[in-house]
Amino acid sequence: MKSVFVKLCITTAIGICISCNNSSTTDNTSTTSKDDTASNQQTAEKDTTRTYSNQAEYSYEPSVSTISGKITSEVFYGPPGFGEKPETDKKEEQYLLVLDKPIDVITKDDSNESKYKISKIQLLYNKDAVDMAKYAGSTVLLTGTFFSAHTGHHHTEVLMVVTALER
Repeated sequence: MKSVFVKLCITTAIGICISCNNSSTTDNTSTTSKDDTASNQQTAEKDTTRTYSNQAEYSYEPSVSTISGKITSEVFYGPPGFGEKPETDKKEEQYLLVLDKPIDVITKDDSNESKYKISKIQLLYNKDAVDMAKYAGSTVLLTGTFFSAHTGHHHTEVLMVVTALER
């Protein structure tokens, strides 16, 4: 299995919201040296027999989580009515991670509500740094942080800001 390791970083809440709206963001990508990338690729390529298994329980941001599943895409209704008037609402393609078995994402404070039996997670990522379409249908390992849906552009109960992707 060929491995790809992509470092992505969205550093501010504004960047996350703008990314959700499919708008252009300022370049918030973190750069990785060629040596680091090559080292990560070599490590991943050596371990071709690994299998991914998700924990039953995860925590919200700022905790960093690593999770696996299959990348899929779905089209959702966007503004102005978010599905109330499908003939006039914008259509938004979103990439999701479909999990083999549901997980729980537990809160440790009042910033998010605990969610249980989550089987799909909407992915937020720097669209300039990765072409998620090329991973559609693939099982991947993602690293990032979880947060609860809070806008009309959030189409799953839990979303992940992706900071690394490995196939």
